[in-house]
Amino acid sequence: MSKSMFLKLAGGMLFLCMLLYVWIANEARKEVYFLCGNFVAGTRLDDVQRQLNTINISRYEQFKDAKTGQISLIHHSSALNFHLFVCEIKFDDNKQASSVNYRSIF
Repeated sequence: MSKSMFLKLAGGMLFLCMLLYVWIANEARKEVYFLCGNFVAGTRLDDVQRQLNTINISRYEQFKDAKTGQISLIHHSSALNFHLFVCEIKFDDNKQASSVNYRSIF
């Protein structure tokens, strides 16, 4: 195999890998966006957790209030798109969402 043929093949493979990454990263963005759209103020914590347990290419973290020990915040995002798209769900003492915010850096 000649050097120019190898470089063309390697360049084509790199381009295909980049396209695949962009497609998967966009799917992760959509997963965060559309799931966040399912939540409104008043949504129960267990309903939020049940839906977030269906995610495939993103992750969520739960943060507890230091005083009460109850979950006060859920942060949902994906490392595939460098956490540029985030859904933050804050909870009150009644384990209901008090605010839901989707934000993106772009």
